[in-house]
Amino acid sequence: MAIRLEGCKVVMAATFWARLRGWMWTKPPEEPEALLIMGCKQVHTFLMRYAIDVVFCDRNFRVLRVITALRPWRISPYVKDAEMCLELIAGAAEFYKIYEGEQLVDLYKHGDNM
Repeated sequence: MAIRLEGCKVVMAATFWARLRGWMWTKPPEEPEALLIMGCKQVHTFLMRYAIDVVFCDRNFRVLRVITALRPWRISPYVKDAEMCLELIAGAAEFYKIYEGEQLVDLYKHGDNM
């Protein structure tokens, strides 16, 4: 099934520093927002103030693993075959019904770069 993140602004972390920084030192987004990190097999939530959902995908945006409510100061599992991950506020994966094996589509439609 194809999953669209309707109403969610997808921001791509395009540079090394944007990927490293991610959502550290930020407040939870007030509007639905996701951070797309390319070339990512594992994430951390050091210096974060809130929990996130992490969706690891292959190069075709097929969902390989969903980590829900990863709390601050944690490290996600390493997902060997992942080519990217999508970070969302905790609860968003369930809201958008993102499950392993699903296909994410149209992520760049309304996306921006960091």
